Amino acid sequence: MDQPPPDPSELPSGVPMSRAPGTSATDKAFELRAATPAWKRVGAFLLDVRTEEQNWRKGADGELRLARHLAKLPCPPWHLRHDLALPGSDANIDHLVIGPPGVFVINTKNHSGQRVWVYESRMGVANVTTDYLAKARAEALRVQRLLNGCAVAVDVIPVIAVYCRELAIESRPTDVEVRDAISLRRWLTRLPRLMTPADGVAILAHILGRRPT
Repeated sequence: MDQPPPDPSELPSGVPMSRAPGTSATDKAFELRAATPAWKRVGAFLLDVRTEEQNWRKGADGELRLARHLAKLPCPPWHLRHDLALPGSDANIDHLVIGPPGVFVINTKNHSGQRVWVYESRMGVANVTTDYLAKARAEALRVQRLLNGCAVAVDVIPVIAVYCRELAIESRPTDVEVRDAISLRRWLTRLPRLMTPADGVAILAHILGRRPT
């Protein structure tokens, strides 16, 4: 049976901590709101200008929406953790998914109403190129390093889950999966089974720094 994340005060130093979906993005939105004078917020509202605070809130909404979608995966054999803080990094993992097909680090991008395009080596929104692919690789690598010494050998797969008006994949990246967020759960469940339920428990326990049960 899956267990909730341990109390942070009980974790050894350097062990990642999981929180509610979208917590980090919501906290950042509140931080920006507190630092922005009221007249600037009113001006942005009157001019219908999207602010950085609104972007963070939109991101948090996307993470929460995807977490609800992923929650339909049966547990066990699937295990989910969200808003996972990693040692030695200011970044966080939106969603960590462990299941029969392997270990997935999922980054949610909420670009509803916009066109997102993908090529083998770059990805962008409308006319703007982003650093999404590079960040996805870096996050997966950090989790891969956490698995050093784990009894179960597995590759961590970086995934970008996108909410958008149109996802135009011209050519797929070779080392990052870019998927429509709405169909992500179906894609996960159709992948080949590579691990046993016991493997998944062992990996989760290793990442959280506690013994498997």
